[in-house]
Amino acid sequence: MASDVLWIGNIIEAARHIRNFVQNHTNALTIYKEYTNLSLLKIADTRFASSFMMLKKFGEVKTALGSIVISEFWSFWRKTDQVASKRVKDIVLDDAWWEMVDLIIQIMDPIISLLGFADTDKPILGEVYEGWDSMIESVRSTILQSEYPEYETSPEAFCDTIQDILVSRLDKNCTPLHCLAHSLNPKYYSHEWLNGGPSRKFPPHMDGDISQGRKEAFRGVFQDRALLDEVEDAFAEFSTGTGQFARYDVIRDRGLRSHILGGQIMGQQALLFSS
Repeated sequence: MASDVLWIGNIIEAARHIRNFVQNHTNALTIYKEYTNLSLLKIADTRFASSFMMLKKFGEVKTALGSIVISEFWSFWRKTDQVASKRVKDIVLDDAWWEMVDLIIQIMDPIISLLGFADTDKPILGEVYEGWDSMIESVRSTILQSEYPEYETSPEAFCDTIQDILVSRLDKNCTPLHCLAHSLNPKYYSHEWLNGGPSRKFPPHMDGDISQGRKEAFRGVFQDRALLDEVEDAFAEFSTGTGQFARYDVIRDRGLRSHILGGQIMGQQALLFSS
């Protein structure tokens, strides 16, 4: 994202300048340690989401950094490296810069949370697609509700830019298997989920992109046309709550016991896949 949006890249570059200045100047590091025990230096650039984790760390030490650059020690010592130290001080005392740091953190929090959620050995494949959708909506809401005027364009245009970036990442990483797993999760057909938010939601079988991915996954597994038709018919009953899935307790349990039902259905499908 930093490489796609100029001002975000500039914010991160400025944060790195501060971090590197403190890290590479013994006197600056000594002064820094007088004000806080937190370290700016423990996030390696090769670590997952390192730039945004660094900004979050900056948010935690904002007060300490401000105290450092206005202290008598800084004023005395900065004469040995005027250009770099002046830039550090200008950045740290710039309220608009800190507002942008805070906005980036707010934008990235749901993204980092989703990636952390997906980085597990637990069977969460059926939750990933919805996680992406909710994350994008959360990011949009954060941007549109922000009060910061320092956009290169309008908040709406910036919001569209960020959404395009996220959707492009989703398109690259979302496979037919993700669509299939999402389609087989009973939760997304339940009354609780469909009516559980401010915006209207649709079950997976009514989403064109998800349906296309599910059909592609089915076609890849079931080469026999008759078996494929049988599976598609069974899915139609499952998604619409008809046939063997029309009983009251089955409809009720979509919301109350979605994880149990999801495991049973996925297990049944796994048996079909292996046959």
